[in-house]
Amino acid sequence: MKQETSAWESDRASTELVELVGLASDAMSRATEAVFAPDASLGDSLNTAYRAVDALRREVDSHATDTLADRRRSAESKLLPATIAAVHINAEAEVMGQLAREVADIARTRRSWPSIPEAMLEALREVSGICLDMTVKAADVVESRGAVGIAELAGFDASADRAQRLLYRRLLSRGASIDADAAVDLTLVARCYERFAWHAMAVARRAVLLDVDTATA
Repeated sequence: MKQETSAWESDRASTELVELVGLASDAMSRATEAVFAPDASLGDSLNTAYRAVDALRREVDSHATDTLADRRRSAESKLLPATIAAVHINAEAEVMGQLAREVADIARTRRSWPSIPEAMLEALREVSGICLDMTVKAADVVESRGAVGIAELAGFDASADRAQRLLYRRLLSRGASIDADAAVDLTLVARCYERFAWHAMAVARRAVLLDVDTATA
């Protein structure tokens, strides 16, 4: 019975975490739409997406806290790694949601955005696309509890680094014709995507521990 209960808890945690990472990805996807939209008129949609991330994150946090307390009372220390991994993934997803909000805020207040050359916008689109693909793959890794997808994520990470360097080279080029305010906004958005991808990698690495409960129960 104890093993069946542990398996149920692990399945529930994985399902919630997959949904949470998916919501963070959806929030960043909507923020990205706003960045490239001509009028950045997606405010309500973005706020709804961020609230969904925050609500589920709180639910996961509450569940993990209760589980930790139960296991501490029962002295089943061998069952703790997966719950702790879930707490860390929850924290990573929270930061990912915050980064999506930062991108959305820049989209709303962007200054002199029309001055950004198309080549730079194309580089930014490539960066954003790779980072969003990484989040989808990170959710797959969580769903499989680390069994598949980590190697593929490493490939995405290398591609994101190359795209990011290309963007910065174009931005710093002597021939770049771009307003200073727009250059600042572009750099900040690119940095948000870089951090978003980093946290997606962290989620995937933590997912390996999600299977510990059922393996040791």
